[in-house]
Amino acid sequence: MRLLFPPYTRLFIFLLFPLVISLTIISMSLSPAADNLPLSMPDAIKEARQGNPDAMLTVARQLLTSADPLLHEDAFGWALYAARLGHPEAAELSGYLYRTGRGVSKNDVKARYWLKKALKSGADGAALELALLYADESFTGRNRDKAEAFFQIALNQRDPHACLLVVQSKYRHGIKPSFFVPELTCAANGGLPVAMRMLADFIDNNPSPHAQSEARKWRQNADKLDHKGINP
Repeated sequence: MRLLFPPYTRLFIFLLFPLVISLTIISMSLSPAADNLPLSMPDAIKEARQGNPDAMLTVARQLLTSADPLLHEDAFGWALYAARLGHPEAAELSGYLYRTGRGVSKNDVKARYWLKKALKSGADGAALELALLYADESFTGRNRDKAEAFFQIALNQRDPHACLLVVQSKYRHGIKPSFFVPELTCAANGGLPVAMRMLADFIDNNPSPHAQSEARKWRQNADKLDHKGINP
Protein backbone atom coordinates (compact mmCIF):
# COMPACT_ATOMS: atom_id res chain seq x y z
CA MET A 1 0.00 0.00 0.00
CA ARG A 2 1.40 3.38 -1.00
CA LEU A 3 1.88 5.77 1.89
CA LEU A 4 0.27 9.18 1.50
CA PHE A 5 2.52 10.50 4.25
CA PRO A 6 6.01 9.39 5.26
CA PRO A 7 6.29 6.85 8.10
CA TYR A 8 6.09 8.51 11.51
CA THR A 9 7.44 5.72 13.71
CA ARG A 10 10.26 7.66 15.39
CA LEU A 11 8.31 10.90 15.32
CA PHE A 12 5.41 9.19 17.03
CA ILE A 13 7.63 7.93 19.84
CA PHE A 14 9.48 11.15 20.55
CA LEU A 15 6.95 13.84 19.66
CA LEU A 16 3.45 12.44 19.64
CA PHE A 17 3.26 10.15 22.65
CA PRO A 18 3.58 12.95 25.24
CA LEU A 19 0.49 14.59 23.71
CA VAL A 20 -1.77 11.56 23.53
CA ILE A 21 -3.47 11.85 26.88
CA SER A 22 -3.97 15.61 26.67
CA LEU A 23 -5.28 15.57 23.10
CA THR A 24 -9.00 15.53 23.92
CA ILE A 25 -9.87 17.46 20.77
CA ILE A 26 -9.59 14.30 18.72
CA SER A 27 -12.23 12.38 20.59
CA MET A 28 -14.48 15.42 20.91
CA SER A 29 -14.98 15.28 17.16
CA LEU A 30 -17.28 12.34 17.70
CA SER A 31 -19.84 14.65 19.33
CA PRO A 32 -20.75 17.30 16.74
CA ALA A 33 -22.86 20.34 17.45
CA ALA A 34 -26.62 19.91 17.38
CA ASP A 35 -27.14 22.02 14.26
CA ASN A 36 -24.63 19.85 12.42
CA LEU A 37 -26.82 16.74 12.81
CA PRO A 38 -29.02 15.52 9.96
CA LEU A 39 -32.26 15.07 11.91
CA SER A 40 -34.11 17.09 14.50
CA MET A 41 -34.07 15.45 17.94
CA PRO A 42 -37.78 14.46 18.05
CA ASP A 43 -37.59 12.94 14.58
CA ALA A 44 -34.35 11.16 15.39
CA ILE A 45 -35.78 9.66 18.60
CA LYS A 46 -38.86 8.49 16.75
CA GLU A 47 -36.80 6.80 14.05
CA ALA A 48 -34.36 5.38 16.59
CA ARG A 49 -37.22 3.72 18.45
CA GLN A 50 -38.31 2.23 15.15
CA GLY A 51 -34.92 0.55 14.81
CA ASN A 52 -33.05 2.96 12.52
CA PRO A 53 -29.32 2.74 13.43
CA ASP A 54 -28.48 6.05 11.71
CA ALA A 55 -31.07 7.75 13.89
CA MET A 56 -29.71 5.99 16.98
CA LEU A 57 -26.27 7.41 16.25
CA THR A 58 -27.77 10.87 15.74
CA VAL A 59 -29.53 10.65 19.11
CA ALA A 60 -26.34 9.44 20.80
CA ARG A 61 -24.26 12.29 19.38
CA GLN A 62 -26.91 14.84 20.31
CA LEU A 63 -27.08 13.58 23.90
CA LEU A 64 -23.31 13.80 24.20
CA THR A 65 -23.50 17.57 23.63
CA SER A 66 -25.30 17.85 26.97
CA ALA A 67 -23.48 18.62 30.22
CA ASP A 68 -25.70 16.11 32.03
CA PRO A 69 -23.74 12.86 32.65
CA LEU A 70 -27.00 10.91 32.88
CA LEU A 71 -27.74 11.83 29.27
CA HIS A 72 -24.28 10.55 28.37
CA GLU A 73 -25.36 7.17 29.72
CA ASP A 74 -28.38 7.28 27.42
CA ALA A 75 -26.06 8.26 24.57
CA PHE A 76 -23.90 5.21 25.22
CA GLY A 77 -26.99 2.98 25.20
CA TRP A 78 -28.10 4.25 21.80
CA ALA A 79 -24.58 4.05 20.35
CA LEU A 80 -24.10 0.48 21.53
CA TYR A 81 -27.53 -0.54 20.23
CA ALA A 82 -26.65 0.82 16.78
CA ALA A 83 -23.20 -0.78 16.94
CA ARG A 84 -24.75 -4.17 17.60
CA LEU A 85 -26.87 -3.63 14.50
CA GLY A 86 -23.66 -3.28 12.50
CA HIS A 87 -23.33 0.51 12.20
CA PRO A 88 -19.59 1.32 11.71
CA GLU A 89 -19.64 4.86 13.15
CA ALA A 90 -21.72 3.69 16.12
CA ALA A 91 -19.13 0.99 16.77
CA GLU A 92 -16.45 3.67 16.70
CA LEU A 93 -18.40 5.87 19.08
CA SER A 94 -19.03 2.92 21.42
CA GLY A 95 -15.32 2.15 21.46
CA TYR A 96 -14.51 5.79 22.15
CA LEU A 97 -16.98 5.89 25.05
CA TYR A 98 -15.55 2.71 26.53
CA ARG A 99 -12.02 4.07 26.05
CA THR A 100 -12.74 7.35 27.80
CA GLY A 101 -15.28 6.13 30.36
CA ARG A 102 -17.83 8.64 29.15
CA GLY A 103 -21.40 7.48 29.79
CA VAL A 104 -20.15 4.04 30.81
CA SER A 105 -17.46 2.54 33.02
CA LYS A 106 -14.06 2.68 31.31
CA ASN A 107 -13.28 -0.68 29.73
CA ASP A 108 -10.24 -0.90 27.46
CA VAL A 109 -10.94 -4.47 26.36
CA LYS A 110 -14.42 -3.57 25.11
CA ALA A 111 -13.05 -0.37 23.61
CA ARG A 112 -10.55 -2.38 21.60
CA TYR A 113 -13.25 -4.83 20.49
CA TRP A 114 -15.59 -2.17 19.15
CA LEU A 115 -12.86 -0.03 17.63
CA LYS A 116 -11.44 -2.99 15.72
CA LYS A 117 -14.92 -3.83 14.45
CA ALA A 118 -15.36 -0.20 13.44
CA LEU A 119 -12.03 -0.15 11.60
CA LYS A 120 -12.85 -3.37 9.78
CA SER A 121 -16.21 -1.89 8.76
CA GLY A 122 -14.60 1.29 7.42
CA ALA A 123 -15.27 3.86 10.15
CA ASP A 124 -13.06 6.88 9.42
CA GLY A 125 -11.79 7.66 12.92
CA ALA A 126 -11.32 4.14 14.30
CA ALA A 127 -7.61 3.87 13.43
CA LEU A 128 -6.72 6.99 15.37
CA GLU A 129 -8.86 5.89 18.32
CA LEU A 130 -6.98 2.59 18.35
CA ALA A 131 -3.67 4.47 18.24
CA LEU A 132 -4.75 6.50 21.26
CA LEU A 133 -5.87 3.36 23.07
CA TYR A 134 -2.60 1.47 22.51
CA ALA A 135 -0.61 4.57 23.50
CA ASP A 136 -2.49 5.03 26.78
CA GLU A 137 -0.24 4.28 29.75
CA SER A 138 -3.23 3.08 31.78
CA PHE A 139 -4.08 0.40 29.19
CA THR A 140 -2.72 -3.00 30.26
CA GLY A 141 -2.34 -3.93 26.61
CA ARG A 142 -0.32 -0.82 25.79
CA ASN A 143 1.79 -1.42 22.73
CA ARG A 144 3.80 1.30 21.03
CA ASP A 145 4.31 -0.67 17.83
CA LYS A 146 0.57 -1.09 17.40
CA ALA A 147 -0.05 2.53 18.34
CA GLU A 148 2.40 3.65 15.67
CA ALA A 149 0.91 1.30 13.08
CA PHE A 150 -2.65 2.49 13.68
CA PHE A 151 -1.51 6.09 13.68
CA GLN A 152 0.11 5.60 10.29
CA ILE A 153 -3.14 4.06 9.02
CA ALA A 154 -5.02 7.11 10.27
CA LEU A 155 -2.62 9.41 8.42
CA ASN A 156 -2.91 7.43 5.21
CA GLN A 157 -6.69 7.65 5.52
CA ARG A 158 -6.25 11.42 5.77
CA ASP A 159 -7.85 11.55 9.20
CA PRO A 160 -7.79 15.31 9.87
CA HIS A 161 -7.26 14.85 13.59
CA ALA A 162 -4.24 12.63 12.99
CA CYS A 163 -2.87 15.27 10.64
CA LEU A 164 -3.53 17.95 13.25
CA LEU A 165 -1.68 15.92 15.88
CA VAL A 166 1.40 15.87 13.64
CA VAL A 167 1.06 19.59 12.97
CA GLN A 168 0.79 20.47 16.67
CA SER A 169 3.68 18.21 17.60
CA LYS A 170 6.01 19.71 14.99
CA TYR A 171 4.87 23.25 15.78
CA ARG A 172 5.53 22.78 19.51
CA HIS A 173 9.03 21.56 18.69
CA GLY A 174 9.83 24.65 16.65
CA ILE A 175 9.55 23.10 13.19
CA LYS A 176 8.59 25.62 10.52
CA PRO A 177 5.15 25.24 8.84
CA SER A 178 6.79 24.85 5.43
CA PHE A 179 7.92 21.38 6.60
CA PHE A 180 4.40 20.17 7.45
CA VAL A 181 2.22 21.75 4.76
CA PRO A 182 0.72 18.40 3.61
CA GLU A 183 -0.44 17.56 7.14
CA LEU A 184 -1.66 21.11 7.76
CA THR A 185 -3.64 21.08 4.51
CA CYS A 186 -5.07 17.67 5.40
CA ALA A 187 -6.32 19.00 8.75
CA ALA A 188 -7.72 22.18 7.22
CA ASN A 189 -9.50 20.30 4.44
CA GLY A 190 -10.93 18.06 7.16
CA GLY A 191 -12.81 21.03 8.60
CA LEU A 192 -10.74 21.83 11.70
CA PRO A 193 -10.85 25.59 12.38
CA VAL A 194 -7.51 25.72 14.22
CA ALA A 195 -5.80 24.16 11.19
CA MET A 196 -7.64 26.51 8.82
CA ARG A 197 -6.29 29.53 10.69
CA MET A 198 -2.77 28.12 10.81
CA LEU A 199 -2.92 27.50 7.07
CA ALA A 200 -4.21 31.04 6.51
CA ASP A 201 -1.28 32.44 8.49
CA PHE A 202 1.12 30.38 6.40
CA ILE A 203 -0.50 31.50 3.12
CA ASP A 204 -0.24 35.14 4.21
CA ASN A 205 3.53 34.83 3.85
CA ASN A 206 3.20 33.61 0.27
CA PRO A 207 4.18 36.23 -2.33
CA SER A 208 1.42 35.05 -4.69
CA PRO A 209 -1.05 37.84 -5.64
CA HIS A 210 -3.91 35.53 -4.67
CA ALA A 211 -2.50 34.64 -1.26
CA GLN A 212 -4.43 37.21 0.77
CA SER A 213 -7.78 36.29 -0.74
CA GLU A 214 -7.11 32.56 -0.19
CA ALA A 215 -6.06 33.17 3.40
CA ARG A 216 -9.19 35.26 3.97
CA LYS A 217 -11.40 32.42 2.70
CA TRP A 218 -9.79 29.97 5.11
CA ARG A 219 -10.38 32.32 8.04
CA GLN A 220 -13.98 32.92 6.99
CA ASN A 221 -14.60 29.18 6.82
CA ALA A 222 -13.06 28.73 10.25
CA ASP A 223 -15.27 31.49 11.67
CA LYS A 224 -18.36 29.82 10.21
CA LEU A 225 -17.49 26.52 11.85
CA ASP A 226 -16.80 28.26 15.17
CA HIS A 227 -20.20 29.92 14.93
CA LYS A 228 -21.78 26.47 14.55
CA GLY A 229 -19.95 25.31 17.63
CA ILE A 230 -17.63 22.89 15.80
CA ASN A 231 -14.22 22.71 17.47
CA PRO A 232 -11.35 22.65 16.95
